[in-house]
Amino acid sequence: MKIYEAIAKAVKILEENEIEDASLKARYIMQDYLSKSKEELIRDKDTFDTNGNNFYDYFEKIEMVKNNIPYEYVIGKAYFFGEEYFVNENTLIPRLDTEILVDEALKKVDEIKGMKKINILEIGIGTGIISITLALNKENLNILGVDISNKALEVAKSNLNREDKKIRIEEKNSKIKFINSDIYSEILGNIKEENEKEIKFDIIISNPPYIKSNVMKELNKDVLKEPYLALDGGEDGLIFYDRIIKDSKKYLKEDGYILFEIGYDQKEDLLKLAEKYGYEKENLSCIRDFENRDRVIIIKNSRK
Repeated sequence: MKIYEAIAKAVKILEENEIEDASLKARYIMQDYLSKSKEELIRDKDTFDTNGNNFYDYFEKIEMVKNNIPYEYVIGKAYFFGEEYFVNENTLIPRLDTEILVDEALKKVDEIKGMKKINILEIGIGTGIISITLALNKENLNILGVDISNKALEVAKSNLNREDKKIRIEEKNSKIKFINSDIYSEILGNIKEENEKEIKFDIIISNPPYIKSNVMKELNKDVLKEPYLALDGGEDGLIFYDRIIKDSKKYLKEDGYILFEIGYDQKEDLLKLAEKYGYEKENLSCIRDFENRDRVIIIKNSRK
């Protein structure tokens, strides 16, 4: 069996089982299986299995995807902002919508870049992609990332310690520290100025669980393979936003920002929540995604 024949067979298997983006997934898995780029795969499409087992292992992976296991978990990696990251069943899979959140955070970093160091807190790091992407793209960042899941922290630390990223972050004079913390519970003492004075953050950023509990059962089968803890936002989908905003002024500098990824229908609820905890309406804004849906809320902690 040749490469193109194996991919065609895989696509048929996935389509017969109503798997979305069957062609794309079949190709990505083949690229990973043969360690080839897209261009190399096209060039070598008429060749046989260079691994010598007639694509047996490849079709084992296709079988997993057929059974609704996300292909990113199958190959153990995903891409975000053009960078490769480790992923597994203990972490949420990076999504394109989150790139909008990161892009807005990068803009805010530029707004306050006159400072010697910019202090950032990420709540709910998962794979660590948000913190790492910020540090790869901007200089002089001091980032503390927290998560309640030790298994997610293991993945995030693995991504942070990859040589292709670690060296580039160091070259930008930025630092990242990942710790176990239930939102703010372990923050104090984990980020300080050089004179050991506790500091506040210029930016708090989070993509928290925001799916309503009663909607969870309606999600696609492959999404339900992702960690429940990273998806379920409680009865109204707002439980984590509420907890983060409620105590945020203790940790956020004046003129600092909170940036959230939100569900497409949560804008008004988030704006009301921010006002409830003392943020002024004129300092709240919303950014839309590629499909023109509300996706990112920005809250500014203006000087009084």
